[in-house]
Parts: sequence; C-alpha cells; structure tokens
Amino acid sequence: MSGGFQVGSSRVIAFLASFAWGYAAHAQLADTIDTGGDIVTKNDTRPTVDAIAVKDGKILAIGTPGALENAHQGPSTKVVDLARKSLVPGFVDGHAHFH
Repeated sequence: MSGGFQVGSSRVIAFLASFAWGYAAHAQLADTIDTGGDIVTKNDTRPTVDAIAVKDGKILAIGTPGALENAHQGPSTKVVDLARKSLVPGFVDGHAHFH
C-alpha cells in the first residue's frame, strides 16, 4: 500500500516540477525593473506602486520588488534604484508647432 503512495507522490512531484520549469521558460524577462521610490501610475484605484518591470518600452508588470525580480529579472535586466525619487508617466506631444 505504501509503495503505491510513493509512486503517486513521485508522479505529483514530477508534474509540479515540469509545470514550474514550463512557467519559468515562458516568463517574460524585463529590460528594466525600477524600484526604491514613488512610482506614480495615474490610476485612481492604485495611485502608486513599489516596483515596475518594463520590456521593449512597455509596462510588463507592477508589484513588489521581490515579486518582480523573482518573476522577470534575467541576466541582462537592469535593476534601477530610484533612491527615493519619483517615477512619473511621461508625456510626449506628437503635435508641436515650431516657428
């Protein structure tokens, strides 16, 4: 009876390991992760976040520094310490008049 349990346990462990490996292989790695300051979102339900991960100039994820570093930091990811400064959304005006 206990032999069947061990076989079942090893199958569950193998399944979970393959699932975790598949998830890690498909997780997107960020170009940059900014943390250590006020990150303003301009979203009324969540006006600031602790960390932001960016990939190809687009927001990949927001959350805690640890969670983003665990999920999205790779060998070439640049982690930026904002040193308690603020990061705010940019405004690019595509319609300017030059005189």
